Amino acid sequence: MPASRSSCASSVAGSRVSTRTIWSQARRCSGVSQRGVFEAGVTPPIYLTLEPIAPSLRTESSNLNYLEAVMRVAIIGAGNVGAGLAEAATTAGHEVTVVAAHQENAVEVAGNVGAKAAATAAEAAQGADVVVLAVPAGAAAGVLREVKGAGAVVVDATNPLNDTFSDLTTGGTSHAEQLAAGAPGVKLVKAFNTVFASRLGAPSEDGRPLDGFYAGDDDAAKQVAADLLASLGFRPVDAGSLRMARSLEELAFLNISLNARNGWTWQSGWRLAGPTA
Repeated sequence: MPASRSSCASSVAGSRVSTRTIWSQARRCSGVSQRGVFEAGVTPPIYLTLEPIAPSLRTESSNLNYLEAVMRVAIIGAGNVGAGLAEAATTAGHEVTVVAAHQENAVEVAGNVGAKAAATAAEAAQGADVVVLAVPAGAAAGVLREVKGAGAVVVDATNPLNDTFSDLTTGGTSHAEQLAAGAPGVKLVKAFNTVFASRLGAPSEDGRPLDGFYAGDDDAAKQVAADLLASLGFRPVDAGSLRMARSLEELAFLNISLNARNGWTWQSGWRLAGPTA
């Protein structure tokens, strides 16, 4: 049974504790499972639908409104995805640092959303709980070399599109697997790549959260990615090992292709729907 609201609120009031502790408290208080932060009893569905184009306002679980889950998030990249993540993460109450190839871009994004700007990726990653690679796929390996010594969980949000956006540059593997192979020991998780920048601040449709898929080989690192997704309003969906990043990159490519070919407005998002039993 979920704990009482008063006991949960008093247990975290007036203090900042670790992200894992606070989300563990959230799960205890709301009665949700390890992978979810929404109402108890909701089961993950089994078929895939592409949600309508019109964005919706974020929905928050009433059980979690009084909890403050703070992560130190380093976002590498200040383009559409990096800026969107920075805004969504600061809005969620996280401590965000932004860095970009051109520092003036990082300064601008940080100033717009209430984050901090760093001069280098290594500086941004220092002390971070999670580092998000929101750069072009071709630049990701170089950035990873800069941040791998920080010990943070690294989230690969990239998609390896070719120059004409007509295909992926990978074959028989994923970009995430290639990054991991080139940086042994790094706790890497594929996440956020299936979410358009336009939906990072609008993670629900028709009052229901969109899905945030993630994949990786380190369970603790995956939980950090799941917690970040949940805190931004998405329903975290564990896709499995890092091998499944191949599917997530193809899923992102499908959504990109649909929007480009059909003249959609780049606001569609994925949600699994239907019973699992």
